[in-house]
Amino acid sequence: MMIFNERHMRVGYRMPSIQHAVYFIAEIVLKSKAVVRFKLHHELTVTCSEIGNKNTPLSVSCHVKNHHDIMIETKRLLIRPLTAEELKKHIDSPNDFAKELGLVPSSSLIDNETKEAILNNLLPNIVDTTKDSDFYTMWIVIEKVQKAIIGGICFHGEPNDNGEVEIGYGTDLDYRNRGFMTETIAGLISWIRENKNVKAIKAETEIENSSSVKVLEKNNFKVIQQIDKVVILRLELN
Repeated sequence: MMIFNERHMRVGYRMPSIQHAVYFIAEIVLKSKAVVRFKLHHELTVTCSEIGNKNTPLSVSCHVKNHHDIMIETKRLLIRPLTAEELKKHIDSPNDFAKELGLVPSSSLIDNETKEAILNNLLPNIVDTTKDSDFYTMWIVIEKVQKAIIGGICFHGEPNDNGEVEIGYGTDLDYRNRGFMTETIAGLISWIRENKNVKAIKAETEIENSSSVKVLEKNNFKVIQQIDKVVILRLELN
């Protein structure tokens, strides 16, 4: 795959429109016969690939992905990834950011450990235009009735060479033991099945955290390894 960003398409100091991006990428695809992904402003991704064969006219298929439009909806929840700008706001002032979205803030989503993980692992990668930002951000979990952020879930990076991704998650204390994280992970599984590069999902948790283990097992994860006090579970995607 060839990956481009806005630096490749500047005209003077003006940033390109979506139409310019599509035309630019389509021309590259026709010349190179490659699949090309272009990320615009960290929020829009245009992916183009050649379609057709020797019996049909050559053409290019382009798909525009708006990262603001990604939303997983389950019976009780909305789950959506934060953009780079939203993630920064969430770090700086989680309460103000939640109110900006018209939501009740999470009581525990931005503790010191989580903040450190976001600063060190997520933010440096979500702004990297060569990477898929969905795998380098916090996905907030919103309870629809209360309009409250009740937890979060994230990936630990893009799929590895074996097509595996790892997830981490947390639920606010007041919303635990009510099936919300089980529902969240089920929704995420349904969404990620559309990504053919992902073959399996892994998660690790402490053995003593029986609630977390049950959440994964209810979503058909199987224990594959135990290291000291940590257990690793895996779900094969067919």
